[in-house]
Amino acid sequence: MPPVNNKPDAILAAWTALEVLSPQSFRRETDLVGGDARAIIKLDGRKLPWEIGEKSRPSYRLFYQVVLGTIKLDGAVSALVETYGDTRAERFGARGEAAAGSPASGRAPRPPCRS
Repeated sequence: MPPVNNKPDAILAAWTALEVLSPQSFRRETDLVGGDARAIIKLDGRKLPWEIGEKSRPSYRLFYQVVLGTIKLDGAVSALVETYGDTRAERFGARGEAAAGSPASGRAPRPPCRS
């Protein structure tokens, strides 16, 4: 086992591995928004919520999460187990999908500034 240290790069690497190996799964897109279908906006050409000045509901903090893609967990976990094996007594029950990339923003999402 490698020595424990508090180096920021090591902490970030460990956190990233945990996120990758334990994704939030969902079966329906509404599972990602607490079942509230009104919180899902399709990218179908209409104006986006931040373009029309959408306001938060009372007692809630408004943020935007853009799901860039999804991965079917059953196939992904099967491929990982086939490649690396799994000696655990309890198997990971991979069902549904997981977001492959999902940046979140408390304000209108925008590309980073370039100097």
